[in-house]
Amino acid sequence: LIGGYVTWKTLKNIIMAYEEMPEPKFVLALGNCPMSGGTYWDSYNTIKDISKYIPVDIWIAGCPPRPENIGLAIMEAIYAIQGGYRGKKHEVHGKERVGLPIAKKPPKEGMFEYNLPFGPVHPATGNFSVYLKLEGEEIVDAMPNPGFLHRGFERLMEYRTWWQNMMIVSRICVLDGAAYELAYFGAVEKLGKIEVPKRAKYLRTIQGELSRIQSHLLNLGLIGQAAGLDIIARITWGDREKILYLLEKMSGGRVYQLYNIPGGVRTDIPADFKERAKEVLEYMRKRLEIYRNLLSENQVFVDRTKNIGIIEKDDTMEYDITGPNARGSGVNMDIRKDHPYEAYGEIDFKIQLQNAGDALSRTIVRINEIEESLNIIETAIQDLPEGPIRATTTGDGKRLTPFSRMPKGEAIHFVESARGELMFHVVSKGENKPYRVKIRGPTFGPILVYFPKILKGAYIADMPVIYWSLDNCPADHDR
Repeated sequence: LIGGYVTWKTLKNIIMAYEEMPEPKFVLALGNCPMSGGTYWDSYNTIKDISKYIPVDIWIAGCPPRPENIGLAIMEAIYAIQGGYRGKKHEVHGKERVGLPIAKKPPKEGMFEYNLPFGPVHPATGNFSVYLKLEGEEIVDAMPNPGFLHRGFERLMEYRTWWQNMMIVSRICVLDGAAYELAYFGAVEKLGKIEVPKRAKYLRTIQGELSRIQSHLLNLGLIGQAAGLDIIARITWGDREKILYLLEKMSGGRVYQLYNIPGGVRTDIPADFKERAKEVLEYMRKRLEIYRNLLSENQVFVDRTKNIGIIEKDDTMEYDITGPNARGSGVNMDIRKDHPYEAYGEIDFKIQLQNAGDALSRTIVRINEIEESLNIIETAIQDLPEGPIRATTTGDGKRLTPFSRMPKGEAIHFVESARGELMFHVVSKGENKPYRVKIRGPTFGPILVYFPKILKGAYIADMPVIYWSLDNCPADHDR
């Protein structure tokens, strides 16, 4: 099952997995990206047609495909197999292209040491890998091996107009795409001195908090699975669908909303959105008790997460650790409060803190932040002002169009994503596309720098729990 775009580094693992599969072999490819490169058709690091390297039995269209499409494809595959289909001829091409070393080799093993590659073909890592050096069950050293999702976003954005980049910014981290929309367009609007209508700011706030909730629900399921409690994922991921329903209701897109444009949002909410949102918010408030019963108040989960993966409060500044990872160590910092954007300056909410700095504390922070996000959404809907949803002119009075030029200069904008502080720095030479875009995501410091540090001395069984307690988004730091 090939779930989306494929980079050259990932292709090697796909070919290895395919060749090790027992007969009969079947391959399903999800989305436009493995078919043609999709959104990344001009990226130097993505495969444009995976069937040139391994045979594909079923293609599932979409970007990403809807659940209905995936379900239909699986049923068609079952019917085909039951009817005697045994897959296409097993031919593999491109081995010589991916035969080059893809990462630094792990250090040699000593008499009482051995090395263990963890991921990327592992359910507990996602598209991320780390080399572990072990002495028995204890981790004595760790070396990250990132890059499986590198697409060259910052370069790709230089080839597209300020508006066209709407298509790719939310794909930098699929787990919380709304935050990347808000950060990018916030920087563009500063550059063009564009005044965003108040109603659009409130709608953006609703979108951002819905995205935060679905991201936290995804993480709660992942850390629950890592701790051996699979039922948690079944519950939180099921509830996540209700949040995705609201995002689709307001924007037309479940995963990638593509809701924002320079100066506002694409569409207004439908007439029945407030009523549907009220139903979902009431449902989610009741579900919070279940999350707490299964996680923070479940002694089995507490024993698996307490006092492991501790982030020292003093380390958060040195290692650029922000968001729930920092607030779980008692750091009272949130961009929405410290540097309000959109409608956050007009909506009161509490910053959720824990002080122990361990995996349990970070989980509790995320559960509490879901509740706080529900409060923010409720207030934003209640106080939603009337008026336009997008600006029509730039700050200098020029008409705002999909091919508008932005003034020469540069701008920086920060937002509070589900994983922490997210920054976009855009530079313009007065053209209708960026000259340069620099992104500082929230996962670089915690994962690529600090994660190996806190693994030292931990047991191998605790590694997945520590990893998902940091809520990695590999696509963010790989970009």
